[in-house]
Amino acid sequence: MPVLATVLFAGVLLLAGCEKENGDAKAVPTKSNPFAGQWQWVSTEGGFSGKSSWTPMSEGYNVTLTLTGDSFVLYKDGQREVWGTYVLDTVSKNIFNKPLPRLNLKQINGEMGVPVVLYDGLILQDEIGLIRISDNMYDGLTSHFAKMI
Repeated sequence: MPVLATVLFAGVLLLAGCEKENGDAKAVPTKSNPFAGQWQWVSTEGGFSGKSSWTPMSEGYNVTLTLTGDSFVLYKDGQREVWGTYVLDTVSKNIFNKPLPRLNLKQINGEMGVPVVLYDGLILQDEIGLIRISDNMYDGLTSHFAKMI
C-alpha cells in the first residue's frame, strides 16, 4: 500500500509541475478585456493609396492571434512566430478624436516574420464581431481578424 501511495503522490507532483505553453491557456473575453480569445487574420487594408489589400490567399499563409490574460501568441501557418506580454490601454489622441483601446505589446519573443499583419495599435470590435487593429494614421493600415470558435 505505501508503494501505491508513493506512486500516486509522485504522479500528482509530476502533473502539477507541467506548464502549458504560452497561448494554451483558456482565452475568455472579460469586461476588462473583450478581445481575449483566438482570432483568425482575414485581411489587411489601407496604405498610402488606401486601396492596398492583403489576405491569407494573396500572401500564402494563415495567421492566428491568441490573446489570453496579459499574454499573446501569433501563429503563422500553425507555427508559433511571436509571443510575449501585452497591455490594453487607452489612447486619447488618435485619428478618431475619442479615447480608444490600444493593444500595446510589451515583451516580444521570436521573429517578427509576419509582414502585412498588424498586431500592435488601436483595437476596435465592429458590429459583426471582427476586430480591427489600426496603426492610427489616416493613410495607415488596418488588419481585420475574425473570432475563432
